[in-house]
Amino acid sequence: MKDEEVHQYLLQLIQTLKNEPYYDNLLTRFLLSRALKSQRIGFEFFWNLKSEMKNPRYKLRYLIYFQLQCP
Repeated sequence: MKDEEVHQYLLQLIQTLKNEPYYDNLLTRFLLSRALKSQRIGFEFFWNLKSEMKNPRYKLRYLIYFQLQCP
């Protein structure tokens, strides 16, 4: 996928992470890899994770992804 396509679907892909049974999965790896390669995607990915951490039900999951992105 091109960066434009990933950016277009990024919010939906991040929402999909809520229903993944494992923290380490192909979607997570794909999103982290694209976030690290593209500043635009990385910026959106970061702030979408930050906003989702307000929900206590998903806070731990998104905190783990957040920490993986920002070593």
